[in-house]
Amino acid sequence: TWFGPFIQGLVDAGVPLAIVKAVDDLSPLREVERIMPDAFTVGRLNSATDPTTGVTWDLQAFKPSDFGNSAVEAARVYWSLVTPTWIRYPEVDAWELFNEYSSDWDWQSRFYIEMMRRADEADLKLVLYAFSTGNPPLDQTVIDQTVPALRYAMAHGHYVSSHAYGGVLVGDPETLEGSYLALYHRLWYAMLPEDARP
Repeated sequence: TWFGPFIQGLVDAGVPLAIVKAVDDLSPLREVERIMPDAFTVGRLNSATDPTTGVTWDLQAFKPSDFGNSAVEAARVYWSLVTPTWIRYPEVDAWELFNEYSSDWDWQSRFYIEMMRRADEADLKLVLYAFSTGNPPLDQTVIDQTVPALRYAMAHGHYVSSHAYGGVLVGDPETLEGSYLALYHRLWYAMLPEDARP
């Protein structure tokens, strides 16, 4: 309620938003595009129903075992579920996929590469990982497993997101200086090769 006037009020006050993200109800992004066209819009779907089978899928994470460990098959299914919605919302600048899926790093990397290939053909941009706070683990093996997808993302103009928050006291910005959680993304980002930093 009153989202459009809120966005207009920000514009009138000279307060642009860099990013606006919507989950499931994507209609607010149409108002953002109309009122604040320079804002970067991100959309995500938490679930989708297969129109053929009537089965509702949780899109926040897939189990590799449900697809015979095939990341390509998982991407095929995911793509078929989301593209009808994605096509209806051209005002979305990039589509975020899984949300806080904190395991199966190598499999996720293969899944994301397949999804980005499909997105490239459709002239769409994706947002990878949406890491939960404190992820990915600062373990070189895990970081190395994410590198192929992040390298592809950087080379093709896709994105990565991270939930980097916590440990900052309200009204005390100096606590950000030593905040492990809020600045965690800097730690794993520094472990990536320079060509894998989208």
